[in-house]
Amino acid sequence: MPVWLLIVRHRPHPGSFFITGCQQIPCPAGPAWAILPSTPGGPGAGGPGPAQGLRDMEKHPLVLTSPDVRIAGDMHFRDANLPGEARRRERFIAFMDELPSAAALFLIGDVFDFYFEYRSVVPRRFLELYQAIARATRRGIPVHFIGGNHDYWVGNFFTRDLGVVVHERDIFLEAQGRRIVLAHGDLVMPRDYGYKILKSVIRNRAVVEASRWIHPDLMDAIAGGVSHGSRRYFTVPQEKRARAVAEHAWNRFFGRGNDAFVMGHVHFPLHETRDGREFVIVGDWVEHYTYARLTSGRLRLETL
Repeated sequence: MPVWLLIVRHRPHPGSFFITGCQQIPCPAGPAWAILPSTPGGPGAGGPGPAQGLRDMEKHPLVLTSPDVRIAGDMHFRDANLPGEARRRERFIAFMDELPSAAALFLIGDVFDFYFEYRSVVPRRFLELYQAIARATRRGIPVHFIGGNHDYWVGNFFTRDLGVVVHERDIFLEAQGRRIVLAHGDLVMPRDYGYKILKSVIRNRAVVEASRWIHPDLMDAIAGGVSHGSRRYFTVPQEKRARAVAEHAWNRFFGRGNDAFVMGHVHFPLHETRDGREFVIVGDWVEHYTYARLTSGRLRLETL
């Protein structure tokens, strides 16, 4: 069964896009077209437009007035027919649909177990998840995204069609009187030199452009093998890794004037404080279903 979704850029009215096939939406049986409607102005109307879709932390801090900031990552969504996947998706969709209108959401990487966007093709298997994100942005909820080591390769589909603000680097957030750095965390792991070398290759623009010449089905098969190997990596006790990163954090992650550092990547929720600073690992939605929340200037971990 095809696992990729063709996006056709013809729009009968602003903010809409067509998709091939039928999945979780009312449409005739067999090959058909379905439309994801949006309000005038497109997804995320009232929020950042396409020209504002990419931000660079080194140039400008992100200042938010939202009274409710939520930070989540490491869902590692895969094929919908895999054991337990349907329930995990239901929980994510409910989480998105129940976000209050005053909230802001940061997805800090590895939302997808593999995501690679071509100019006209995106993975079809995540359709219902795209729809949940688009519904949130259409309600005016800011949704920000940092790519992780599994889903760094997002493009215009996220910014233009889903209304998501995509960040190419860590985010320096100023909100509720706090100064917080948000990161996926794959690039701050101590002594992970091999991965940092690999990252410089797989995120190289020339390599990414060359990879788009690979047929999507072949790319998907290659990625499946790589992701399977990556999952074996998590047989390492995650609590031990989390506490090792926390010990490393106090001397390395607070040099930008920030009073908190929030990351993902390590699949174990952790919240530690020292000398007025806070270090948080948000956990995952594979086993723990945790996320970080900032209200009234206070950071805490919550569970779905």
